[in-house]
Amino acid sequence: DDLSRDSRFLRTWVQEKGFRHYVCVPVRGASGIVGSLNIASRRSEFDLAARLPLLGAMAAPLGGAISNWLALAQEREMPVIEGTARRIMGQVHRSLGRWSKAEELLTESREILQTLGVSYELGQTLWQLALLYHDMREAGDKRGLETSIVHFLEEATAIFEKLGVHFDEGKATQLRETS
Repeated sequence: DDLSRDSRFLRTWVQEKGFRHYVCVPVRGASGIVGSLNIASRRSEFDLAARLPLLGAMAAPLGGAISNWLALAQEREMPVIEGTARRIMGQVHRSLGRWSKAEELLTESREILQTLGVSYELGQTLWQLALLYHDMREAGDKRGLETSIVHFLEEATAIFEKLGVHFDEGKATQLRETS
């Protein structure tokens, strides 16, 4: 029972710290094992039989709660993935010179990410909108896109400054200075 004499125990750092007993109980959720509950003890006397029922009793409701949290996180993550995917598709259409489709996808991305409050991804989308309007202007579009370019660059720069993302902030500032 003593870890210091158990050659099967592979976590040597636990042994080096003086822990003599280690109990691990799987935490089962709706999709299988989602984690484990562990107790480590430095005591020479450790009543393993008394600890296992307690850990087992805690593991069941914890597994259900973790499953619920994971489902909630996945539910929240799906719209973020959709907004990011629309931005990436917009970037592809921009690179192919398909301005209207790029604008449609980037605008949808901006609306999704703005609603969700996902700052970094929103900043990236605003940056891509500025690049799109810059490219359109360079290709001869006469719609007076300067205002939109500056507006999106300012919004993107403000987000990047707030997040401390200086590389992206620098790219946005550089484009603003050339527009």
